[in-house]
Parts: sequence; C-alpha cells; structure tokens
Amino acid sequence: MSNSKVATTAKSDNSKDTPAKTPESKKSPESYPDAVELLTTDHKAVKNLFETYQKLLNKASESKELSALANQICVALTVHAQVEEELLYPAMRKSFDTQELIDEAAVEHATVKALIEQITSGNRRDSLYDAKVKVLGEYIDHHVKEEEGEIFPKAKKLKLDLHALGKAIAIRKAELMDEPADIIENKDKSAAGLTEQSKSPKSSAKKEETTVAASKDESTNKKSTSP
Repeated sequence: MSNSKVATTAKSDNSKDTPAKTPESKKSPESYPDAVELLTTDHKAVKNLFETYQKLLNKASESKELSALANQICVALTVHAQVEEELLYPAMRKSFDTQELIDEAAVEHATVKALIEQITSGNRRDSLYDAKVKVLGEYIDHHVKEEEGEIFPKAKKLKLDLHALGKAIAIRKAELMDEPADIIENKDKSAAGLTEQSKSPKSSAKKEETTVAASKDESTNKKSTSP
C-alpha cells in the first residue's frame, strides 16, 4: 500500500469536502476525553499494534497478515500526526516558550512520515521490510516519551481548553477515518486495552460460563422433549 493510499484514509488538509454539522459536533466538549487523554490513548493503541506485529513475526505468521497490520499501524500514525499538526501544535505555538519544542516534534513527524512512505510503498518480500517496521516502532517510542514527558505537560500548563481541543481532535480523526467520532474513540480504547471488558477479565469469564451453562441447559431440554 503506497502512501497515496494512506492519504485516501487520512484525507488531505486541503479537502473542501468537509461534512456539514454532525451529531458529534453538537456534543459538549466535556463529553469527550481531553486532548492529552485522547492522544495518550492513541500512543497506547499504536504501541499494542507494534507489539502484536512482533509477536506475529516471532510466530512466522503469513506475510499477508503482517502486511495488513503494518498498513494499519501506518494509517493510525498518519492520522495521529495530522491531528497533532493541525490542532495541538498550532495551539501550543502561540506560546513563545513552546515553539522550539514543537519545531522538534514537527521534524520528528517528518522522519516518521518518511519511514511510513518506505513501508507503504514497499512489499513484505523486501529484505528490510520488517526492519523498517521495527525501527519505526523504536522511533515512535522515543517520540512518545518526549510528547508525554514534555509536550503534554506544557499543554496543561498553558491552560489550553483541552476538552474543546479534545472534541476538535476526535471529530477531525473521525473525518480522516471516515467514521463517527464515538466509534473511533471506542476503537482506540479497545486497541489500547482500555475497554471495560479488558479491564475486568473476571466479568468476561463469568459471561462465558453463563453462555456455556445456557447452552448445556438448552441441550438437556432438547433431549428430554425428544421422542
């Protein structure tokens, strides 16, 4: 998948085909996670994707499965970088103290995009394909540490309206992914392992036990009623 195909999922900044008012746009900012929480969830989700890629690689999984996962990673990172560049970074540039920090982050984004281009325009049969995915993951780890350790704390100190910014980011992500904002948010939480089901394995096990028990009861009833 070439980077031009990634761009079809993450729409161009210059696209004028922006949807009219959506139900999401009418929700209050407080109904969305704040910008820092939303972007941190993105970080966790993409880290889990990289870890899954490595596990599949260790199991010598099929190239088709690994390629699909690599493309998913590239789309997630492309969208994440775009919403930061369109919304978070400009808001933070208004403060003179953060301009240098944001400049460095923008340069790191450019490096990430270059690696994404190499991966999406390549083929898993390429000798360096898996190495590029691994290096991308390592570079993202470094970038995330800087964002969560420096940029996000600065954003909080600037007293930005992080809930309004979070709403804007959620809606923009939905536009780029062409899905409703609440679905995007739930997918991100699921990928990051933050859903209620993933938090409470016991409840999941109880649900499975109930299903098995119901299935057994149904089977017993069928036997008792059969001639």
